[in-house]
Amino acid sequence: KIILHIGAPKTATTLIQSCLKKSSRALANQGIFVCDFLGPSNHKLLAYTFREQNDGDVIQKKLRLHEPELRKLAYSALKEKFSDLISEASVKKLVISSEDLQSKLNKNDVKNLSKFFHELGFDVSVVLYIREQASAINSHFSTTLKSSIDAIKMRPKLFTQEQFFGGRYNYNRTIGLWCKYFPDNFKLLIYNKREFYQGSIIADFCFHSSIPFDIMNSSYEKIKKNSFSRNASLTDVQVKILNLFSKKYIKYYSKESISQIFSSIKSLNSNSKPYMMPEPLWREIRLICKDSNEKIRQKFFPHRSQLFDFTNENIDYSSW
Repeated sequence: KIILHIGAPKTATTLIQSCLKKSSRALANQGIFVCDFLGPSNHKLLAYTFREQNDGDVIQKKLRLHEPELRKLAYSALKEKFSDLISEASVKKLVISSEDLQSKLNKNDVKNLSKFFHELGFDVSVVLYIREQASAINSHFSTTLKSSIDAIKMRPKLFTQEQFFGGRYNYNRTIGLWCKYFPDNFKLLIYNKREFYQGSIIADFCFHSSIPFDIMNSSYEKIKKNSFSRNASLTDVQVKILNLFSKKYIKYYSKESISQIFSSIKSLNSNSKPYMMPEPLWREIRLICKDSNEKIRQKFFPHRSQLFDFTNENIDYSSW
């Protein structure tokens, strides 16, 4: 049996992957094998081996999978590896986690991936978390802002209708694609803290993947204790200082100094309100996604009045 956790982006995939990596030895003792041969945390090698598009993708080139011949070699190597695993009596379940499976593959790629596992005789379960698009984009923007040292972009870019239909936030397209080629066990889950099993994304993932929670939770507690979260929200004050430095003083410093200054600003303790997208942008994104989300609601969550619950939504738009 294979659990394919395919994202979507900005649904705590990095946290889940970190917990899987840290738990891999303990899980192996239970017969659950985390496929770290596909990547140390994000198992992106699987997605990029089956990704046929050659569009100059940086990661694709870094993995040396940017040419058909290179992908053929990777395909053969993966087939051999998975064949070996399926014959291992001690391995009961494989776990693969990569948001690139959701965001990087087109129809033909997913079809070929399905054929690959089917021919090897695997029973595949697909787990997909989806997050309200405006919230996901705000989170993506915040992460980009924190990793940028070249310039501070003051607001995320709104996608066009055309970009939406072919993009990662059109969950209706993703669901249609994966349900078609992996129809037997497809789990669509809402990324919302109020709806998680036991109020925890790790508990929720374990529950829907039949993975021992005590092992994963032990890893989560260690990760939480020993590292800071790169996804912690930037505050209004931090962004104002970043923007001021970027506009007025950045030209006086070397690249190394800029990186250090940006890191210092981002680590400042500030009790000011979180930096959020402006309200009109939230509304525009929700309007673009509305029809697609309604189709998902009707098919998978007919008992809900809307796909994503905005009740008691606590967003402070005033910082803009």
